[in-house]
Amino acid sequence: MSNFVNEYLSYNKYAWAPSTLKSEGYRLRSAEEYMSMEANELYAYLVNQGKAPYTIKTTFTRLSSYCDWLIDNGHMIRSNPYKEYMKRNAQIFRYSYKKKILSKSYDDALNLVRTKISCPLVREHAEFLLLSGL
Repeated sequence: MSNFVNEYLSYNKYAWAPSTLKSEGYRLRSAEEYMSMEANELYAYLVNQGKAPYTIKTTFTRLSSYCDWLIDNGHMIRSNPYKEYMKRNAQIFRYSYKKKILSKSYDDALNLVRTKISCPLVREHAEFLLLSGL
């Protein structure tokens, strides 16, 4: 399979930056052991390893695009198991970013700027940024 990874990277050499090619090559070579697993086994394995949801989604996406390339080039006959698993379990692969909740209100922040910043010029700039919504 490593031979195919090199071909896949060569295929993408004009689309990806050199640093991306290097990191994708490393990640695909390390993920080759997963190719022998069924998609549901791989998901369970990654969850048991304690991988974050975003990492699991990225691993499946990476392997899915690699499998698509293998199928398109005739190196693999069957359908893409990772894409099918992701479609059937779309709710699992939805990744929501954690939103930061501000601990200070707008008035508290404005009060802090006015009381804690001693330099008048810096205080005026900070107030301007807060008042403008930036």
